[in-house]
Amino acid sequence: MKRLKESGFRLRITPSSRVLSESQTVALAREADGVVAGIESWSRHVIVACPSLKVISRVGVGVDRIDFEAVHERKIKVQTTPDPIAEPVAELALTMILSLLRQIPVYTASMSRSRWQPVPGRLLAGKTIGIVGLGRIGKKMVQLLEPFGLTILVSETKPGRGFMRRHGLRLVTLKKLLSRSDIVTLHLAYSPLVKGLIGREQLGLMKRGSLLVNTARGGLVDHEALVWALRNRRIAGAALDVFETEPYRGVLSRLPNVITTPHVASFTEESRGAMEEQAVNSLLKELAR
Repeated sequence: MKRLKESGFRLRITPSSRVLSESQTVALAREADGVVAGIESWSRHVIVACPSLKVISRVGVGVDRIDFEAVHERKIKVQTTPDPIAEPVAELALTMILSLLRQIPVYTASMSRSRWQPVPGRLLAGKTIGIVGLGRIGKKMVQLLEPFGLTILVSETKPGRGFMRRHGLRLVTLKKLLSRSDIVTLHLAYSPLVKGLIGREQLGLMKRGSLLVNTARGGLVDHEALVWALRNRRIAGAALDVFETEPYRGVLSRLPNVITTPHVASFTEESRGAMEEQAVNSLLKELAR
């Protein structure tokens, strides 16, 4: 905020921490040259209503709510903040995996009802884990997992061969990854091409007793199919930080073998500050051109 105030630009600041509606976004950004954006919608309607807009600097990496056809027509620059998010997102994914394996949701629920009911958990050590997507977050996930002595399978269209070789990773098809992994964790970018990537057919390929973790984008997983797989014990559990419609109030949040969090994978005190700083610096640099 200090850097923005010192820049000499006139500022308009959102009055709420809630996700803005399109009309609220237009009201704030109608005369803006640049915006530091959150997860609000930047549809064609919004972009057309902001004729001075030159830069959208997104705090985060998700750009699925930006109409890129409209952006390209207007030659608006879109920037993201990929560097600070890999560590916190990978940490949450690992936390979710360990929590599911060690039955933390089950213990928490029973203890909250004053019930002392130990049930056996499972070790992470020695398992086979499948990582779908080997970008910054997927690579950080590999580094966090290495001490556990795992077999790590990777599904990735553009793998870095050097990284794969150094870390002893195995490149496989998505089908093989799903059928061989004890845990599947999603870390790929979202596009219409991968909408519903994990549906009933893919869940049916997974091992009984396996786990699914999604800290990437909600649209990657067919939630109705996931409910089916969990209720029919096709898989043992799931952990989700992202949902196709947010805020999410669906049945997955009420299943005992599911962990749900409100899209907070990158939301730590340290990473949030770094993301905002990177977004502001990128915005000011672009506007100064």
